[in-house]
Amino acid sequence: MAEYLRLDALAEICGDGPALRLVSAHGGTRIYVPGKLTDDHDLVQIMGFEAATALVAQFSKEGTGGVEIELPMGPTGLFGQYRRQLADAVAAGGTEHDIARRIGCAGRTVRREKARQGRQEPDPNQGDLF
Repeated sequence: MAEYLRLDALAEICGDGPALRLVSAHGGTRIYVPGKLTDDHDLVQIMGFEAATALVAQFSKEGTGGVEIELPMGPTGLFGQYRRQLADAVAAGGTEHDIARRIGCAGRTVRREKARQGRQEPDPNQGDLF
C-alpha cells in the first residue's frame, strides 16, 4: 500500500519549489520513488537532482529498493481552482443564474457558497434579532 504524503511534509523533505513542481506534474496519483536514483529519472527531471535525492533518501530502505507514495493534489488541483472561481464569482456579485452558467455549476451550489460567505461576514445593514 502506498504511503500518503501531505504537501507540507513533501516540502519539508525537498523544499517548496520542488514539492510544488512534483504535485503539479503528478498530484493526486501514486508515484514510485526508487531505491537508487539515476540522472535521467523522472523525479530528477521534475524536481532537480538535489531535491529528488532528498526524497529518495527519505523513503529508500537499505537493500529493499524503492517505495510507492501517493501525492496530494496540491494548490493547483482542479477542485481547488473551481472553488476559488466560485468564491470569486459570488463575491463579485450577480444573479444566481448568471454565476451558475459562468462557472458551470448548479444554482444550489451558488446558493450554498453565498450562504457560506454570508456566515463569514455579517451584513452591517442587517439588525440583530436577539
